[in-house]
Amino acid sequence: MKLELLLLFVIVGSVLVKCESSDDDIFGSDTKQCFKSGYSTTLVAISYNAFYPSGNGNSSTISFAEKANTTVEFSSQRMRIDYKIAINGEKVMGSLWAYGQNNTMYVLQNGSCTQLPLSFPVPSEYPPYKEVGKTKFGKVKVEILSMPSEDGNSEGVVLYDKKRCAPLGIMTKNIDDSNPGYSIINFFNFKNKVDENDFTLPGECNQSFENLVNLSKNKIHNPKTTTPTIPHFVHVL
Repeated sequence: MKLELLLLFVIVGSVLVKCESSDDDIFGSDTKQCFKSGYSTTLVAISYNAFYPSGNGNSSTISFAEKANTTVEFSSQRMRIDYKIAINGEKVMGSLWAYGQNNTMYVLQNGSCTQLPLSFPVPSEYPPYKEVGKTKFGKVKVEILSMPSEDGNSEGVVLYDKKRCAPLGIMTKNIDDSNPGYSIINFFNFKNKVDENDFTLPGECNQSFENLVNLSKNKIHNPKTTTPTIPHFVHVL
């Protein structure tokens, strides 16, 4: 398993190293045709010592494996995620509903729903990344799109199938070679549409505000309450 991961990250590094800057917009007028309302997909994310946001505008290195069914709706900035996370020897399962317009999210874990301030941006459109090259993902011809770094600690690319209007993968690496780290996200069954039923809150969350588990109140009345674990990949979508 370690050898397989090593080979995977070597490939990630080689793709990133070969990229050259370009001013070409891969989407142009195709953006509205490809991404009219949003998308749904199953994704798998793996990180080894890669930089991810840690709060308050900071980032830190972290290793994890995540799998999730994800739906993003652009116009109202809504997101639904059903996820599994393996991190620090522990496994976490949960669901998340995020609403960008009122900066609120609901996290359902272990039968309890927690209302929280939104801690990541919900996309209102697919990012207009720039093309820096072309390659093949297996036998599929893809464009390599540059992904700008927000913290200056990492650089990344998106492998994008323009013919089918679908990203196939996101790969990042730490800029500092003395602190190597890589992450990769693969997309499966990508669809350029959303199901409104995905955004219906379950009974545990769709109760009156007084009965809903509220993190700030729990901190006052129950010092042992901790913030639910949410997927890390949400910061790079």
